[in-house]
Amino acid sequence: MDRKGNVRPGEKEALFVAWLKRNSGGKKLSVCVAKLRQLGLEEDTLSSFPSGGISIQRQYGERFVCLEDRRWADELAKAYNVKVLHHAQHFKLKEELL
Repeated sequence: MDRKGNVRPGEKEALFVAWLKRNSGGKKLSVCVAKLRQLGLEEDTLSSFPSGGISIQRQYGERFVCLEDRRWADELAKAYNVKVLHHAQHFKLKEELL
């Protein structure tokens, strides 16, 4: 935990941040909550990220989760060695494994 009370993100949180970055840096809150649950995380995880990293904004009458600091996201993903592949890269990876 840092001086501001933020919890240091773990590998699952890094996966979420990498996913959010891969998806244009922003998604509807409902979609993000579903992704968090898929990763085994709770909705309040969003508020545990350091300020300036991720924010929840209202756009077009909907609540969106926005990635504010792409450099932070890259560093977090690199620290845990996680990345979210594009769908074509999944296909190429399967071919390489065969």
